[in-house]
Amino acid sequence: MSFVTRLRSETQQAHTDAEQSEFIGALLRGELDADALTDLLAQYHPVYRALEEVGDGLADDPMVVPFLSEDLRRLPSLEADLAARRGDRWREALTPLPASTALAERIAATRHDPVAFLAHHYTRYLGDLSGGQIIATLVGRHYDIDPEHLAFYRFDSIGKPKVYRDHYHQLLESAAWTEPQRTHFIDECIVAYRLNRELFDALAVRPTSSR
Repeated sequence: MSFVTRLRSETQQAHTDAEQSEFIGALLRGELDADALTDLLAQYHPVYRALEEVGDGLADDPMVVPFLSEDLRRLPSLEADLAARRGDRWREALTPLPASTALAERIAATRHDPVAFLAHHYTRYLGDLSGGQIIATLVGRHYDIDPEHLAFYRFDSIGKPKVYRDHYHQLLESAAWTEPQRTHFIDECIVAYRLNRELFDALAVRPTSSR
C-alpha cells in the first residue's frame, strides 16, 4: 500500500467528520448569509498566521523545504477579504473563538516538529485546493459575493489545483521518512481534522448577532 493510500484510509473518518459539519453544510446549501463566510475567514486568521509563521521558521529545514511555496501563502489574501468585508479596522473586530485559538496553538507548537507541521500544512492547504474551491463557487452563487472578495480561495499562481495536489501527494510519497514519522504525520492529520471540526461546530452555535 502506498503511503498516500494509507494516509487517505486512516484519516478518512476524521476528514469526513470535518467536511460534513453542520456549519459547512448549511453554508454550502445557502442557508446562512455572507456574514457567516466572513466569520469563518475571521476565525481562520490566527490559524493561518500560525501556519505561515511556523513555515517561515522552518524554511531551512530539509524535510519541510520541498513542500513550501509562496503560491500557497493565504494570509495576505485572507486579510484582503476581511478588509473588503469589514473595512480598514477589521483587526479591531477580530475575536478568536476558543476553538480557533486551540487550532492555532496546536500549529504553533509544531515549530520544532517538522512532521507535525507538515500534517497541518497538508490538511489546510490541500483542503483549500479541493473543498475550498467548492466553497468559493457555492458561496459566491448563494450569497452574491463579488469574486474579488473571495481572494482567499484563489490560487492564481498554482494553475490547475488537481495538478498541484497530485504533485504534493508525490512529495509525500517520495519523502524519506521513517515508519514512526509516517505514523506521526497521520496521527497529527487526524488531530488537525478534529480541531477543524471543533472550529466549525463552534461557528454553528455562535449567535448570529456576534457575526
